[in-house]
Amino acid sequence: MKIAAIYTDWVEWFRRPRLSGCSYYRIAQPAAALKKAGVDIDLKGEIVQKNILGQREDFKKTYARLFGNYDIAFVQHVDSAKAIAQLFAARDYYKKKVILDIDDDVTSVHPSSPTYQRFYEGSPLINFTTRALEFADAISVSSDQLARVYSKYNKKVYVIPNRIDPGMFDYSVSDNDTSKIRIGWAGGIAHEVDLRSVINSLKIVMTRYPNTHFVYCGGDLASFKELPEERRTYIGYTKTYQKWPKMLARMKLDIAIAPLIESKFNRAKSYIKYLEYSIYGIPTVASGGRGLPYDEVIVNGQDGFLAKDYRDWDKYLSLLIENKSLRKQIGQTAKRKMSCYGIDSLVDSYKTMFSEVGNGCNSA
Repeated sequence: MKIAAIYTDWVEWFRRPRLSGCSYYRIAQPAAALKKAGVDIDLKGEIVQKNILGQREDFKKTYARLFGNYDIAFVQHVDSAKAIAQLFAARDYYKKKVILDIDDDVTSVHPSSPTYQRFYEGSPLINFTTRALEFADAISVSSDQLARVYSKYNKKVYVIPNRIDPGMFDYSVSDNDTSKIRIGWAGGIAHEVDLRSVINSLKIVMTRYPNTHFVYCGGDLASFKELPEERRTYIGYTKTYQKWPKMLARMKLDIAIAPLIESKFNRAKSYIKYLEYSIYGIPTVASGGRGLPYDEVIVNGQDGFLAKDYRDWDKYLSLLIENKSLRKQIGQTAKRKMSCYGIDSLVDSYKTMFSEVGNGCNSA
């Protein structure tokens, strides 16, 4: 059985061939681990018409090249009518299989998110997304909550959680060579409402402890502008996820935060941010309770802290700021724990999914 793992964010409003965090964790990283384990899988980027001797392929040749050579296409979710028509028409013509992976609850995007302009109730992109899920031979998701959300569109749902590849994060964390304790956050532009929920706690804590400095990368969110300009540093963003681990290592963080508000969308998210911080031994304070994902992975007070309200944020940030040995203890405990959260631990789960879905494929 041959598998094509296609990592393009294959959506109408956000089409790009480079690796995003989602396409890395959900497609590219598993494909690399499976290849290493001997599975016949090839990683592909954007499905485009090749220029051959200066001539473009027609779509028939493009899809013959894909589906003629592979039994299963493992693809990021699609929300484009054109992509749906091409993908599933080719699937049916060549009698192969398509597995769609989806890592967010696009039916419950918070109104504060930039993506809400496109993923609102009844929007065309939601309708196209759910239609594609119905057409798929199976779907894969990262959490049980996502499985509950999407099982009404497709009964063949595989829950395969997000994991991390230590080799991708093979950078030495830069030492904090300043006199300040560096508190930080790393994430995307859709987290404004989440950061808004803790910004007052951050302001209070930073006022109480003048030896603190806030560092952030990824989304340059409005909430951060409320912190004193001379006590915050924005270090930019990456155009491809391949550069993300190096940027995170260079933030020189002493403490990391991972806030999430309670919402249906966030209850379906994964705890990947905690894994990213922990692989570098950075102690984390994350939002806990109310069905949020960090409850699944953090043991409060041992390998991180779970803050359920503003009092907890104040308490746990203060503890870590005041106690260097506690920062090291929590961070190192979390780092050791990452040995149980490596991508290699999921190889058998992916093999099972491909085997069950691919049973009966019409091989080329």
